[in-house]
Amino acid sequence: FASLENVLQHDIITLHTPLTYTGDHPTHHLLNRKRLAGLNNDALLINACRGEVVDNQALLEILQETPDLKVALDVWELEPGINPSLLDKVHMGTPHIAGYSTNGKLNGTRKIFDDFCRFFSIANKGDQDSPSRLLMQGETGNTDIETISVNILNAYPIEKDFIERGLSPQQLATSFDLMRNNYCFRREFSDYALAANTIPFAILEKLKQVGIQAS
Repeated sequence: FASLENVLQHDIITLHTPLTYTGDHPTHHLLNRKRLAGLNNDALLINACRGEVVDNQALLEILQETPDLKVALDVWELEPGINPSLLDKVHMGTPHIAGYSTNGKLNGTRKIFDDFCRFFSIANKGDQDSPSRLLMQGETGNTDIETISVNILNAYPIEKDFIERGLSPQQLATSFDLMRNNYCFRREFSDYALAANTIPFAILEKLKQVGIQAS
């Protein structure tokens, strides 16, 4: 455990909090202008929880002042009518689909089913098996980092989830909803296995840390 001020001094910061407005530590605009201004100039900020945890207007102003700050937003204030100017400034923007993986939907469905059976005292005989792993041929790059990157992006090509830029606010809101309502089936890293003889062992060990296994 560490103080928020200490956490915000790191190079990579990801947000996964619930959105709360009351209590001793409300998370609404947890990252306000003062805290955003205190981030390292070349840090990477990722918000994958709720848009209102970050003050989006303040974030836009900070990005205009600190172009080296990289921001990846999956969640936004005023979804789906998000701020086009902010979208143009972020390094990566996706339409609130972080939890849209096949695994996430399966786990959510299982929990509903388990709770239903528990509430009505019904014997739960549901299938608890996980989906089988998908074999993926490994690729190598010029450096270890490139090799790691290319294989992660082969498992999940996140650029396909970018929201279209250069749209009017109304078009942007429509595009946001269309991408969410027609989202593809996406597997998680833990569902993939690389052919062991295609990638150096040391790289395989690093890829295991994100869930990709060797076969």
